[in-house]
Amino acid sequence: MAVASPTVLVTVGTDHPPFDRLVRWVDAWARRNPDAHVLVQYGTAAPPAVAEGRPLLPADEFRLAIERADAVVCAGGPGAIMETRAAGLRPIVVPRRAVLGQHVDDHQRAFAEFMAARDAITLADDEVALLAALDGVIADRDAHRVPSEDGGAEGIARIGALIDDLVLRGAR
Repeated sequence: MAVASPTVLVTVGTDHPPFDRLVRWVDAWARRNPDAHVLVQYGTAAPPAVAEGRPLLPADEFRLAIERADAVVCAGGPGAIMETRAAGLRPIVVPRRAVLGQHVDDHQRAFAEFMAARDAITLADDEVALLAALDGVIADRDAHRVPSEDGGAEGIARIGALIDDLVLRGAR
């Protein structure tokens, strides 16, 4: 019996600077894995050539895409990370980098490192790490699933407390 192909949602978020680096990496992976369904919300970046691309997804379509996904790749914003966890998935996070003109500062990088240290995300700092995480979805479609208590209200509250800790510690 054939196993259905994995579904991957990629979101660059709604920040104005383009995030072409992430779109290129994911598109290269989609080219090598033509049976996977890859939907890329690419914002102001150049659209993907291989993967399905949409500049923006309305909130209801975004939630539905997360619910249908076997894996979610996102930038380092707390909103996408928390929404992905709420859907029962461990997000693969590629933070935007200020030095590459993808953001005004490196707060996404700091937040992603903080969350990775608490084993709440899969941090993919470079193309090799991202491709390895996505290849994990080909090998095991449940590779990025999290226990329901981690993705539910208690898990979201726990992540909110971690964010508060990070913010308050940074303000001291």
